[in-house]
Amino acid sequence: MAAGTSLHRRHSRGVFLAGAARTLALLLLLAALALLTAYLEDRPFYLFDEWAADQDPHFRRIFYEELLPDLKARGKIVICVTHDDRWFHLADRVYQMNEGRIEAAPSV
Repeated sequence: MAAGTSLHRRHSRGVFLAGAARTLALLLLLAALALLTAYLEDRPFYLFDEWAADQDPHFRRIFYEELLPDLKARGKIVICVTHDDRWFHLADRVYQMNEGRIEAAPSV
């Protein structure tokens, strides 16, 4: 640490996160690392369960409009679970839970 720099000063500049912010940042990092690992391993099947829910709008758009179409173009099987109906139109098929049963959703 440089002379005259204290942990308090570094903390007041936002270098260190506390509590819930630290936990959320760690979870987002782990999600990104898991996605990167699966992508680089070139797996035949991908399951994303609310992966984009906590992402900022920029990365959420990249996930739905760039990453998922790229996986599809490469012949991968992708199941993406989301409650965010703004992205349903990008799916080949949409299913929903109805009283504990999975069924085809009405056309989007």
